Amino acid sequence: MSTIQHNTTNIHHSFRHFSKLVHLPTILRRANISKSRGVRPELLFEWLLTTIFNRYSIFRAEKSTAFSKRTVRNCLNNAHTNWQRLVRLIGGQLIEYVQYFTDSRRRQALIIDDSLFKREFSQKTELLARVFDHDKQRYFKGFRALTLGWSDGNTFLPLHFALMSSRKPKNQLGSFKMTDQRSLSGRRRSQAVRKMNDVALELVDDAIASGIKAKYILFDSWYASPRMFAELLKRQRDGIGMLKKTKKMYFRYRGREMDVKSLYEILRRSKWSTKSRYLYSSVVSFQVDNQEMPMRLVFVAKRGKADQYLVLAT
Repeated sequence: MSTIQHNTTNIHHSFRHFSKLVHLPTILRRANISKSRGVRPELLFEWLLTTIFNRYSIFRAEKSTAFSKRTVRNCLNNAHTNWQRLVRLIGGQLIEYVQYFTDSRRRQALIIDDSLFKREFSQKTELLARVFDHDKQRYFKGFRALTLGWSDGNTFLPLHFALMSSRKPKNQLGSFKMTDQRSLSGRRRSQAVRKMNDVALELVDDAIASGIKAKYILFDSWYASPRMFAELLKRQRDGIGMLKKTKKMYFRYRGREMDVKSLYEILRRSKWSTKSRYLYSSVVSFQVDNQEMPMRLVFVAKRGKADQYLVLAT
């Protein structure tokens, strides 16, 4: 937000242009955001976004003459609002707009990633859990914010999301209610405690069903497993991910079972010369549901550390 000129008039003008671009009134109705009487929902969202870009909270924001702050809070707290559908519909409209200015030769991809959403001072927040942070190697109170984004190599747009809790009872801190799975809240609660890889595939399915044309799915080592690549192939999508250098994942190379580290040592002892953009590239096969799945492993030098390497798979 630091690159945006913080002028209320400019923000109002930009939001009106954005509203027409994505057909916001229609999208809000499709996301179950509507009012039977009073202020139109798009005006509430215009005020809310203006407040955010001016770096104010709702409490500190300037009052509107058309409605009260309680009206905005009631709109945000409506249990019938489908926030996932709202983000997906807006993202789809923006992608359709961006493609007019994008070279047709550019490769489109969906990107799966998650980040830590801390709630260190929360006590009774529903679905609150102890979540492990792989960067700091310790547990925090909060959630995992699973995000699905779209990119053409130059532009990134968020397309879908899911707030993830923990499946392990020992890490669950908040209340975990069992509700009707036919309701929106019930489906979100059930989604929050499922495996993150399964939820990631659900987000990809929703994006494909909404007409997003992306042939490649990118993800990091957390999601990179032979089963994930196989599931994406069933959806006619190519997965590209970074593999963990672990002995728990085996593949077949020239008739021998080995892990990533063993293959790297074999390639280093061979007479193959390294390339300018990568070190080595080999075709291996994984066993998934009693079927052989060929995959290519590319060894690249770790940025800033020439003596270390990363493994990309597709």
